[in-house]
Amino acid sequence: RRKFAQTNAAIVDDHDLDGVDIDWEYPGMRGEDNVFRLEDKENFTLMFKAIREELDALSARTGKKYLLTTAIPCFSRFIEMTEMGKAQQYLDYINLMAYDFYVAGDTAGHHSNLFFSESYEKEQSGDRAFKEYTKAGVPAGKLVLGVPFYGRSWYMKSADNYGINRPVDSLARGGGYTFLKDSIATRPGFERHWDDKAKVPYLWNPETRQLVSYDDEESIKVKCAYVREHRMAGVMFWQYASDPKKYLLTAINETKHQKP
Repeated sequence: RRKFAQTNAAIVDDHDLDGVDIDWEYPGMRGEDNVFRLEDKENFTLMFKAIREELDALSARTGKKYLLTTAIPCFSRFIEMTEMGKAQQYLDYINLMAYDFYVAGDTAGHHSNLFFSESYEKEQSGDRAFKEYTKAGVPAGKLVLGVPFYGRSWYMKSADNYGINRPVDSLARGGGYTFLKDSIATRPGFERHWDDKAKVPYLWNPETRQLVSYDDEESIKVKCAYVREHRMAGVMFWQYASDPKKYLLTAINETKHQKP
């Protein structure tokens, strides 16, 4: 752990970087092909402590402030397997990956909804994650709301509820927002809908039963307003290349200085 922290600080120093960001998927449980164990719960906290100490030592030498941040998912199990209330003391910002709520599986729906669509207890959402992490001891002022610059898509088994939270037949191509706005949304058969509970749009093709879940300018502005209202640190996005025409980045920029 100490060697990892030291080499992180050395890389920051060598390349004059702003700091370190950690995306551990996931401590104490399976992500894709990660090794995990129960001790990860404490080690997750100790890792940030060690990196923070090395960055502070570097700061004392250079006079520069270095950031330590992390990206974390929005499902409750992650909170159970970590000590975010303790870990946050070493972190400057904590980025909520409030997207990919549905990727693969038997059902699909909004992949980046701000609020629940049908059931708070059954659905992930940005709002639920904010409430759960602040309850766990993370200050709102350190939380950053993540927004996706891309969409997810599926062919659904039925047209019930326009496919939202319903069984999946097969995966379909999603894509970045520039592609979705300029190409998919303008194709014959696709209809844009707005879920006023979840505060996100979606595309639905009734003939092919294709569902596309994504964020657009309207939902991005709603999320920015949420961030200001709850005095969060800001928003982050994944990723820049998904929206080369800067539709969503422009929407964020237009709202960041507005009052709640």
